[in-house]
Amino acid sequence: MVELGVLRVLTLDDPEEVARHGRLVERHYPHVSTLSRCIPDHPDGIPNAAAEVDALPYIEALGREMATEVDALCISCALDPGVEALGEALDIPVVGAGASVAA
Repeated sequence: MVELGVLRVLTLDDPEEVARHGRLVERHYPHVSTLSRCIPDHPDGIPNAAAEVDALPYIEALGREMATEVDALCISCALDPGVEALGEALDIPVVGAGASVAA
C-alpha cells in the first residue's frame, strides 16, 4: 500500500470535503491510501497571484509536516504552488496537479 499525501490549497472545515480529492484517487487506484489536509486562512483557495504568494509559506510548512507520514505528496492545485521547493527539500516524490495532468 502506498500512502499519498494530498495537500489541498484551500481552507475547508468539513473533513469529507478535505478528503474528497484523496477519495477519488483511492477509488481509481486501490493500492493507494491517502492522507488529506488543507492549508489555513485560504477559504477561496488561490484565485490570484497575491493569494499564491501568501499561501506558499502555508503550503511549504504543511508539506514538510505531511512528508513525515506519507510516501509521496501531491499538491492538489493546477498552479503547482510549492512543488519545486518541496521537491528539492523533501526525500519523497512531490507532484502537482497541474504538471501531472499535463504529462
